[in-house]
Amino acid sequence: MIDRNFIIGLAASLALLLTYNFYYEWRFGEFIRKQSEQAPVVVDDRRTAESTVKDKVEPSQATSTASNPETPVQAEKTEQASSGKPLDAPLPVERVEAVALPQGSHQPADNRLIIKTGVAEIVLTSRGAVPLQYKLDKYTSQNKHHINLRFDFEATQAKLAKDGKALLGAKVYPLLGLKFPKDTFSDKVNHALFSTDAKGGEVVLKDGSAPYSVTYEFTDESGVRIWKKYTFYPNAYNFDLSVLVQSDPKWGAFDYSIVWTGLGDDEDTSMGAYSYVGPVLLLNKARIAETLSEKEPRKTYKGEIPWAAHVNRYYTAIAMPAGAGEHTLSTQFINDANYALEWAFKARQDDKAETINFFVGPKEHALLSKFTNGAYSLIDYGWFDIIAKPLYQLLSLFHDYVGNWGWAIIMLTILMKVIFFPLSQKSFRSMQKLQKIQPHMKRIQEAYKNDKEKLNQEMFRLYKEHKVNPLGGCLPMIIQIPIFFALYKVLLESIELKGAGWILWIKDLAQHDPYYVTPIIMGVTMVIQQMMTPKTGDPLQRKMMMAMPVIFTFMFLTFPSGLVIYWLVNNTLTIIQQWLIYREAGKEAN
Repeated sequence: MIDRNFIIGLAASLALLLTYNFYYEWRFGEFIRKQSEQAPVVVDDRRTAESTVKDKVEPSQATSTASNPETPVQAEKTEQASSGKPLDAPLPVERVEAVALPQGSHQPADNRLIIKTGVAEIVLTSRGAVPLQYKLDKYTSQNKHHINLRFDFEATQAKLAKDGKALLGAKVYPLLGLKFPKDTFSDKVNHALFSTDAKGGEVVLKDGSAPYSVTYEFTDESGVRIWKKYTFYPNAYNFDLSVLVQSDPKWGAFDYSIVWTGLGDDEDTSMGAYSYVGPVLLLNKARIAETLSEKEPRKTYKGEIPWAAHVNRYYTAIAMPAGAGEHTLSTQFINDANYALEWAFKARQDDKAETINFFVGPKEHALLSKFTNGAYSLIDYGWFDIIAKPLYQLLSLFHDYVGNWGWAIIMLTILMKVIFFPLSQKSFRSMQKLQKIQPHMKRIQEAYKNDKEKLNQEMFRLYKEHKVNPLGGCLPMIIQIPIFFALYKVLLESIELKGAGWILWIKDLAQHDPYYVTPIIMGVTMVIQQMMTPKTGDPLQRKMMMAMPVIFTFMFLTFPSGLVIYWLVNNTLTIIQQWLIYREAGKEAN
């Protein structure tokens, strides 16, 4: 039984917590947000794309005659090693001197091209023929910066050094850079100035535009020729990369890899920690998701690999080699949030390029469900996936009807309550019966307290005589637990709910309530629900149950607000249901 002092104390605590959070947001909220937006960012000045953009042209104006393996473009005659001096014996697999930039030396300016596909903005540089950024137009971080799915190695190293931490142990290659048997040759190629068929500037792809291609070529002094071609599509997160490493006969068919490095850090590490971050691949029709660590930093897979991907909470980079057959793929640990995918190939002496199709963007259901190669499994809700995906489809259906994810969650809650109403009603009546036989139970427990076997027999006889199921009151809660966790994963990892507001101060259903109003109200509804629940079990157990509202309130303070809304509405409907049952029971008694 709850006394008045307990209720007053609980109400005072909740009021104090609510008042403090309102005051803190009012007093310091705007200051903290401005500080976050003004936080310094480490930038490599040589890689600031905007400083090089002078022209804005349409694809038809930016594209000249494309170079290709059949008609190679001669490399720039003035290009030297990064030191500005000719390299001694610049061979791809032997005797390559380290590429270093002496103090005070200056590199020739690179050619940079901005490509706007309508959903992403990509900056390509002729230095290494690699992307410097891959920004998503539609998605922003909490600091309102566009999500950039390029791992910023330089900024990460600088931050680690500033914090006095060890630098990353693994060698990090540029995004879509090339890895060769000799690191020095890899460095030379990935920092070399490639000739290109496109001028610097900006290419804007619009609805109805043809795919846009840009090619890069570099011929090394050793006779090795490297050719890259990027093809982008309007309003699509897809693009193609074709690579040809053409060996000189004296070097033969040496190994090389095309490397995709990282996805950048998840901008919300507090909730992202509960999501899988790492490589996923399909190997011989078996889905494999194995994280790496500093103790086990590398794994290699051989077989039929139609695709491999990086995934984090909301985004993915999927690489799909063109053509069937066996492939070799290695995964490399960089840090806890980033890994490298290395697709292994052989240098050739003919003109046949290797092509990989990429999808780099959000893990939206509508986008990934179009893949027929199993890539839709990258949206994975863990153990509750079999429940979570149908729940998402229901939520999506309600959202299409009402146009708001918050109201869709409420509609889903009502539907779940209607489905489980008969079971909940039966459970509540079972608890009422248990309450009525409490005096009989106490007498049996007292009479046979020293004989457990006889006690169990008499208790079973009592339950059978009064047609009571002692577990009947717990059954609805047990059944709802998988649904609760499945919905938790849906709200946590479905990018469709990222940034989706409900009403008033709830601006993002995937984030916690900034003022903690909904979890506190939810705690109050739990207290009311406990007070209306028939008292069964021993006094100690009842006191423990009365502590549950406080425990749940503090747990839900950091949960996604969409999940809190679900539990709050569910509690409210349960209170109404219990009131109706009590009312019906009162009429029957009269």
